[in-house]
Amino acid sequence: MLTVLSFNIAAEQAWDVDEILTKLKSNQAIEFVNSIKPGDDWKVFDNLLKRIESGDPKWLEVGVILEDYTDAGISMGLSIAFAQAIKNNPEVVLAIMSEYDVSWSCSVPLIEPTKDVFDYFVNSTLSAVNKMDSPKLAMKKDTCLKKLNEAKERHIKAWAQ
Repeated sequence: MLTVLSFNIAAEQAWDVDEILTKLKSNQAIEFVNSIKPGDDWKVFDNLLKRIESGDPKWLEVGVILEDYTDAGISMGLSIAFAQAIKNNPEVVLAIMSEYDVSWSCSVPLIEPTKDVFDYFVNSTLSAVNKMDSPKLAMKKDTCLKKLNEAKERHIKAWAQ
């Protein structure tokens, strides 16, 4: 008897993070991940990335688990979602990141951003990270602030030309 698991997920679906975590921690993980991997249509996966960008700890956990199942394109989307999440929940996001991930995420890993998008990302992330006061995360905070400021200086010069 052949059993086929199918997860029919609409892009507009109200995601249940606890249900997703249960699936990702079960023997259905691969089937679930395959059901949300983008083919020609990125709407479902983009919807999931938006949830991760929120900085909610459970959605961040979803992102961390998904990293084990990704290829290059999906991995890039997750990395950018984590970078976007910093401004929404900097202490939790930086706590789960390695030093390398902090450095990369705070280097403004946006793909061809407009000046307005770039400025919003940098300024909102700088503001959020500056408010952090956890001694345990002081090195990651310093790394992030340094990378954000370097990116800001680089782009100020580039847009001035």
